[in-house]
Amino acid sequence: MESYFELVVQRLTAAGYRWYETANFCLAGERSGGRDLRAGHNLAYWLGRDYLGLGIGAVSTIEGLRWRTTPRLPVYLRALAAGERPPRELEELDEEVRRRERLMLGLRLDEPLALAAVGPVVDKDALERLERLGLAVAEGGTLALTARGRFLGGGVTAELLA
Repeated sequence: MESYFELVVQRLTAAGYRWYETANFCLAGERSGGRDLRAGHNLAYWLGRDYLGLGIGAVSTIEGLRWRTTPRLPVYLRALAAGERPPRELEELDEEVRRRERLMLGLRLDEPLALAAVGPVVDKDALERLERLGLAVAEGGTLALTARGRFLGGGVTAELLA
């Protein structure tokens, strides 16, 4: 399966697509008319920004609070029919959780992640080992996965978490 995905990445990038996120591509450069065609609503999630999700099962994260509206259609519809807000699960996100998520999600992108944004959640020994293996690069205050590291993204990222 890994070699198949490598072939997909190779073919799409050769055809002028940008592999901007682990599982997402968009037209790049001249083929896009210079426009940024990345999925803007998902970028907020991957970059650790606030975002608002609307509708059944939607997730939102705003100012350190995440909530998910019920995914159960009958419950959702009953609340709306009664003129009430549909039930939702609430989760407060402390600084460590936000940094961990920033590391996990930020390394999915093809752009470097500022180390200052993740600070103490990076296992420095693991980072040195991953750099020696050619899977990650830390320089100029940023962290990025190499092309090979991106193919192994989840495992590499799990190693980096202190």
